[in-house]
Amino acid sequence: MAVIALMASCRSTRKIQTVIAKRDTVSVVKPVVDNSKEDTFAFIRQTLSGMKAAEIGFNTFSAKINVDYQGTDGKKYDVNANLRMYKDSCIWISITAIFGIEGLRAYITRDSVKILNKQDKVYTARSVAYLQEVTKLPLDLHSLQEVLIGNPVFVDSNVISYSKTGDKISLLSVGEWFKGLLTLNTNYKIDNSKLDDVDINRSRTCNLSYT
Repeated sequence: MAVIALMASCRSTRKIQTVIAKRDTVSVVKPVVDNSKEDTFAFIRQTLSGMKAAEIGFNTFSAKINVDYQGTDGKKYDVNANLRMYKDSCIWISITAIFGIEGLRAYITRDSVKILNKQDKVYTARSVAYLQEVTKLPLDLHSLQEVLIGNPVFVDSNVISYSKTGDKISLLSVGEWFKGLLTLNTNYKIDNSKLDDVDINRSRTCNLSYT
């Protein structure tokens, strides 16, 4: 897998122009210009444009999601979530754990978050800002729906490297919140999105796979 860094100098390299005279003819060897950097930027622009055009549109959406989660206490949780969404309106999530027992139910709108913890019998009603309090991310209803549907979120235009292997394209970008590694298929749809917090003290990472 070849990774081309974009931080190299922008100066083009060229061979010295030479003129070879033979009898009454003159042959001019034209300078050779290295266009690899221009090709790199063009490829990245094309990929970002293709990814934007390939974003998934929806009005209603439902799915079953497998979630592997590791909390700050180091414990790992393997749960299933039933999801229903209405675009720019609401998200309904039911989370079940072992033996299919429902442990949590959440209802999220543009201005509120309502959570019912059925195991502990605790009901929480907060503003949508609660999403940011919990995740420390600029999440709202729209961005959370984009994550769940499989559209790119927290993808910065500051792409520092890319690779193309077979029918897969990978882009590495660094933004304000995350260093992100996106893996796309030939249709510019996301196969995998890995996000690592740029603040190493928070040690947050997220890996999203879409099939």
